[in-house]
Amino acid sequence: MNKIYKLLYLLRGRKPWTLGYVPYKEEKIATALADVTLLDRFVNRQPLPPEFAQRLDERLVEFPWLMSSLPKESGKLLDAGSTINHSYIINQTVLQNKDITIMTLAPEDKSFWQKRISYIYGDLRNAPLRDNWFDSVTCISTLEHVGMDNSIYTADKQYHQSDTTSHLKVIAELQRMLKPGGRLYLTVPYGLFKVMGFQQVFNAEMVQNVIKQFGGKVIEETYFKYTVDGWQLAQAADCASMDYFDIHVTKQYDADYAAAARAVACLILEK
Repeated sequence: MNKIYKLLYLLRGRKPWTLGYVPYKEEKIATALADVTLLDRFVNRQPLPPEFAQRLDERLVEFPWLMSSLPKESGKLLDAGSTINHSYIINQTVLQNKDITIMTLAPEDKSFWQKRISYIYGDLRNAPLRDNWFDSVTCISTLEHVGMDNSIYTADKQYHQSDTTSHLKVIAELQRMLKPGGRLYLTVPYGLFKVMGFQQVFNAEMVQNVIKQFGGKVIEETYFKYTVDGWQLAQAADCASMDYFDIHVTKQYDADYAAAARAVACLILEK
């Protein structure tokens, strides 16, 4: 059935979030992660191919960036927010020697307990996990939802909020749970500050506040920008005016057919 949906998506002009978009995107992510030449570009932070991931959302750069950044050594890994909870991510070679714990707000349709992955459900601002325990923490496009209206994820009304600063409590918790020398791999939508109900878009000041809250060492601060020509590496200053496209608000696409964020900040912070 997914093949039919993907064909319809292509025939109907590759419009983001229309029927077939998700399986098409997931196939493109899997293809990108299997492309050694492309991953080398991410490893070395080199320009991406022309027209890379046109009309596709930020996962097309976040996942290759993450997989190319994680250490190859074994260790304990916490996925804060459950963004890696997909077969095409969980099966990546770099994750096979990791002892993985996934913490997210509410149960999801799929889990990979047979791969010895542990799941914990709760508020990342108050995590029931040990100090100095994890070698790595991943937090991919999750921080922007903290303190916002999470009714699309849970019916629990205590998480239907509008708090634009409590994500900093998550950063404090993630720092607490990392071992000394451990690293946080973090991405957030970036550009013009915007509160969108279910999430917010981070600007330069917010990113610097995250870095300050974490303390430690900034290993990397990388930015990707979306235009009509697809996704590409960029400077923070070039991304500052980028506006998020919200499919929940309008069905009228812009000329670049952006699917969601038009810029992403990707940070590696070391405790």
